[in-house]
Formats: sequence, C-alpha cells, structure tokens
Amino acid sequence: MTHAMQDIAPGFHIRQYRRARFDRLISPLPAVIRVEAGEKRLTAAGLTARATAGTLILLPEETPLLVENLPLGEAPYAATVLAFPRAVFEAAYARLPRDGARAPYPLQSCLDLGAAAEAFGMALAGLSQDPEHPRTGLHCEALALEMALARAWLPPAPARSLAAQVRQHLATDLAAPWTAETLARALQISPATLRRRLRAEGCAFQDILRDLRLGSGLHLLQTTRWPVASVAEAVGYRSASRFARRFHDRFALSPGAVRRPLSDPSKETPHE
Repeated sequence: MTHAMQDIAPGFHIRQYRRARFDRLISPLPAVIRVEAGEKRLTAAGLTARATAGTLILLPEETPLLVENLPLGEAPYAATVLAFPRAVFEAAYARLPRDGARAPYPLQSCLDLGAAAEAFGMALAGLSQDPEHPRTGLHCEALALEMALARAWLPPAPARSLAAQVRQHLATDLAAPWTAETLARALQISPATLRRRLRAEGCAFQDILRDLRLGSGLHLLQTTRWPVASVAEAVGYRSASRFARRFHDRFALSPGAVRRPLSDPSKETPHE
C-alpha cells in the first residue's frame, strides 16, 4: 500500500542546548524520533520511555506528553524526527499476524536497532530527496513495520475529539487573529456550543490556542534559525517581547535559552 506523500511530513532536526521539560505537548501526527545526542524522556499517563543517542522512540498522536530533552555536557541535545499519518502505521500492522501482541503501553523505545535503524535512514533519505515518490511511502511503511517487530507499536487511535478538530483548524494559520467566534464559524457551530463541548472535554479555546502557538514556537526555535521576532510573528504574536514572556511562563525557559550554549556568557532575560 502506498500513501499520498503530501500527507507525510518531511523529516526535521532538533537542537537544544539547555535541559528543559515541556509539559502538555501534543503531536498532530504519530512520529518516530532518533536521538542523535543527549537523552529524551517522554511521559504519558504516568508511564515514561527513555531514549539515549542512537535509540528510536515512537510518539503517538493527539496525546498530551511531558517531554524532557537532556543535553550531554556542553553539547546540545539533538534528534531527528519523522512524522507521518497513522494510515502508514496501520498499513504496516496489517502485514503482521493478527495474533501478534502489541506493546503494553503507548510509549516504546526501540533499543535493538538493526533493521529499524536502516529503515529510518531510508525513510529520512526519501523524505529529504523526493517526498512524493511512491517508494518514499513504502520506506515510511517499512520503518513502521520494523518498529512494530521491535515491539514498538502505536496504541489504538484516540477518539476524534472536538479539541483535536480545533487544533487542526487553528494550525492552518496560527498567525490569524483567532477568536472563539471565528473558529466556531469555521466549524459551523455556535460559539456557545464550542465552549460547552470543549468544557465537557476538560479544556478551553484560549488554552488550546495558547498551547498550540507556544508549542509551535518551540518547534521553530528548535528546528530553524529564524530570529525570535520572526518566530513570534509566525505563531500569532505581534510583539516578540510578549511572545517571550508567554513562552517563559509556559516553559520556564526563555526563547533564546533554547538555542544558546551553556557556555555563552551573554545575559539572559525572560523577555529576549
């Protein structure tokens, strides 16, 4: 089975110089992460998976995660991430015997690399060189298959919540001046219904918007060299200082500190 590669995100690389904990991060797509340097810890539902350099780790989608990235000494934490739709994983799982046992919990690291490491490299090369080639979709499926053979499976698909729909709509243009009213119109429901249904799911529109903007800002800080002002604008903040304050309040780390080596003597403030 092949997949439309426009639905498959290209690989991206993360670098982070400071040890940090990021709570309530949610990936819209399942992802496979290869830790290149340092250590990554993921916690969901009270269960933690740990990945050191050279290890692959599987992330479920639409699952609030506590993410800890731990650099080693003066070297930054570094990782490569491949994210693609659940359909790729399910196609791989369909090739396995139906009585195969799935992993007992949603966070699994793949310690016995072997074929999984090779499949990761092939998928990364395909996504980097020609993401729309049919062979690239097969490489991604092969990676999902090798992860499953190493007992790293995705958990069952989460129920499609209104909060997930809200995140999907907001993510199409984070810089837009979103309000509950404009989003409700996009979803073809009333603002009162939007608020009531989100409240029933234990969340609120403003919290979702803030977390999505700041989480996306974190992603851009880790994966690009954009100035902080450009990152702030891209995720919907007209003021870089306001973005920096909100980012510091959310993650207890300034935007600049995500990128700055510990040995950098420059002064750090929450508002840089």
